[in-house]
Amino acid sequence: MSVHIEWTQGVARTFDNGRRFEDADPFVSVIKLDKIGPDTVLLSADLTQRKLTRGDIAELKQELIAAGFALVHCWRKVGRRVPYGGRVIRTKGQLALWEIEL
Repeated sequence: MSVHIEWTQGVARTFDNGRRFEDADPFVSVIKLDKIGPDTVLLSADLTQRKLTRGDIAELKQELIAAGFALVHCWRKVGRRVPYGGRVIRTKGQLALWEIEL
C-alpha cells in the first residue's frame, strides 16, 4: 500500500514591506485558497485592511506560479471589470465566476 496526501486548502497572508510572518508581524490581508484542480486555485474570503497594491498582487501571483498553479478562479459581482486579461466563465444570479491565467 502507498499513501499520497494532497492538501487542498490554504491561506495566503500579505504583509507590508519589511514585515514577515516569521516575526509575527501584523498582516495586511488574508486570502483563502482552495485547490480545485491540478493547476487551478479558487481565491475567496479576501479580508483586507487596505487595498492591495500591484506589488502585493504580483507577489501573490509569483507564489501561486511557484506552487504549480496556472489558473485562478474568483467569484465577484456581475459587471465588475475582470482584471489581468481574465474572462467570465459563468454567472449565477448577481455573481460572475472569473478565470485568470497566471
